[in-house]
Parts: sequence; C-alpha cells; structure tokens
Amino acid sequence: MTELNRKDLKGPDQFESKVKPMFNDMRKHAKTWIAAAVVILAVGLAYGIYDSQKKAFENEGSEALFIASKSLDKKFVELAKKSLGKEEPSKKPDLNGMPDPDLDEIAFVRIDVQSSLSSEIEALKKVSEKYHGSRAGFEADLKLGDLFFDHALQGSDEALKWYQSALDQANSTLDKSFAAYAQAHALEAHGKFEEAIKTLETVMHEAPESFEPELMMTLARVEQKSGNTARASELYDEIQIKHQNTDFARRASALKKRL
Repeated sequence: MTELNRKDLKGPDQFESKVKPMFNDMRKHAKTWIAAAVVILAVGLAYGIYDSQKKAFENEGSEALFIASKSLDKKFVELAKKSLGKEEPSKKPDLNGMPDPDLDEIAFVRIDVQSSLSSEIEALKKVSEKYHGSRAGFEADLKLGDLFFDHALQGSDEALKWYQSALDQANSTLDKSFAAYAQAHALEAHGKFEEAIKTLETVMHEAPESFEPELMMTLARVEQKSGNTARASELYDEIQIKHQNTDFARRASALKKRL
C-alpha cells in the first residue's frame, strides 16, 4: 500500500480553506442573492411584456391609420370624379364607368374641408389621439396638417396646429426634421416668416445629412422673404460648399444670382 504523502494533500487543503469561506458567505446571504435574482427576473419579464404590448400598440395604430388613409383617398377620388363630371350642372353626372383620376389632379384643390371630409377628419383625429406618441399618431397628425394646408378654402390655423402636434411627438431626428419642414411651409404661407425661421433653425443642425440641404434651401428662401438677403446669401454659399456637385448646389448658385 502506498504511503500517503502530506505534500500531495497540501494543495487541496489550501484550496478548501480559501473556497469554504466564500460558500459560507453565500449561504449567509442566500436570501439576498435570491432576492436579487428575483428582481432581475421580474425586470426582464416586465420589459418583455412592455415590448410585446408596445409592438401590439404600434401594429394596431398602423392598421387604424391604414383604414383612415384608405377612406380619405377614396373620398378624394369621389370628389375628383364629381369635379370632372360636372359638364351639365343641372344634371347629375353619371360617374359609373368614369376612370379614377390621378390623385395629383386634385392635389391642391380647395374645398370646404370640414364639411366635405368630416368623417375622414374624425377618423384621423381618433388615430392621433389614441396612438399619440407612436408612428401612426405622428403620421395621422401630418396627414391632418396636409389636409388643411393643401385643401382648406382659406388659410387655416388648423394646419399649423396639426403640424405642431406632429413635431411634438416626433420620435426621430428625421421625423422631427420633416415635421418642422411642413410647419415652416405653413408658417411661410401665413406670412409668419420669423416663426418659420425659428422652427427651421431648431432642427437644422441635427437633421439627417440627406435632408439638411432641403431645410437650408427653405430657410434661405424664407430669410429672403423676410428681407434678410444677406443671411439668404450666406446660406446659398454654405449649401454650395457643403453639398458640392448636387442639384441643391446648382439651385443655390442660381438663386443667389437673383438676390
């Protein structure tokens, strides 16, 4: 029988002496470790539920927006057909068989929006209210703004209201830039040049590079309309430097020459 060598047992003894306190400490604080694990598990589960509910909310909003948008487009086609078919005012036009007009044909037709599209407006408003903060809510606000800006009989503050709502709930720099661009156009149309300039400047430096030159061109135009031709000239120069060899640079060069 081989005699046990104490040197062979020295290593395991040292290992046990170092590890044993650690296990004793774990047993001593077992409840704390378990509680921490439960918290981590609960947080993970809560996030999973939240993420699932958020996706369901987004999908539900997208479907509601699709239905409202489809209804709006259909109504526009009906309005276009009536407009194109009114050759004899005293006689109701036969709309059956008449081909649907291109929506571009009535892109800027002025109508009594509130009375002609009341149900379509309400449908979009419901999407905006119920899904506020979502992509669907943002797009519903833009559609409402476009509706009043492009089609109201007279300049309407309703467009400004809905563009501002879209700007307030934009979730990305691109969405924010796009909403500001629409809002600035509406302000410009109302002759509110200083407000339009302020709106554009708030998003100018954080806008995606692909959208920046469009914002700069718009800002230059509004600055010119406000009487600040020096600032407009500076912007046209900046566009030519930052966006060389593009249509924006060529347009900026041509427009600067007209100042």
